[in-house]
Amino acid sequence: DLGVIHLAAMTDGNEAEVIVGRGLRSLIQYRNRKLAEFSRLQSRLKKGSRKARKLRVSKAKMLTRNDHQIRNLLHHASKQMVDFCVAQGAGMLVVGDCINMSKNARKRRKGSSRSNQMNSNNPLGQLLEYVKYKGKQRGIKLEKESEQYTSQTCPKCGHRHKPSGRIYQCKNPECDFIGIRDLVGAANILNKSENGLIVPSYQLPPAMAKYRRPIKTPVARLNCVVPLTTGKLLDTTLEAAQALLSADSNMSSELPHVA
Repeated sequence: DLGVIHLAAMTDGNEAEVIVGRGLRSLIQYRNRKLAEFSRLQSRLKKGSRKARKLRVSKAKMLTRNDHQIRNLLHHASKQMVDFCVAQGAGMLVVGDCINMSKNARKRRKGSSRSNQMNSNNPLGQLLEYVKYKGKQRGIKLEKESEQYTSQTCPKCGHRHKPSGRIYQCKNPECDFIGIRDLVGAANILNKSENGLIVPSYQLPPAMAKYRRPIKTPVARLNCVVPLTTGKLLDTTLEAAQALLSADSNMSSELPHVA
């Protein structure tokens, strides 16, 4: 399951890993803010003047540096995704078709200015290209699956509702399922890939996930560059999900695919 807040949430039904997307989000926000700033300054300058030419050069340098930082982050993130598949012995990585979904979402409604800023220039397509060729080198195929309703459908009973926040809690009074929202989406994508639809109780997400940051990637904030801490496994768990998830959420059988 791909996104902006979390670049990727992955599971094979037994283990789960989430790659944090704060670095990418910061770089996108920085880029958009700087572009707006350059536009304001350019509107005040005479076209063809010396100051206008210097401003264009500064803008080009900023865009080049920002592109390099984003590509560096995506390379690290794609490697972590492939590494997880290799560690789980998976031969295929199933991902949500986020490109078409994002286009449809824009047609349906307008988001807030902050949401639009985060989603503009969202390079998830580039991330998938990196995953595709890195996976091919290590014997892992990439498959796209429609992610429609995958984050809204309860993997245990099939009830559908739109969750708020990062925790998914089923609204069906006869179902007690609660879990990490991104892992719910990942488990349902895997479910749809194997069955053609979301089969209730076929694939439940793990109660816990390990969170990782792309390693050694600079994050731009306003006019400075702040390096992230060296990437490592973070034993971050959601206590609410861990306490209330049913015991059968950890499936004993190992699946050949990861989503």
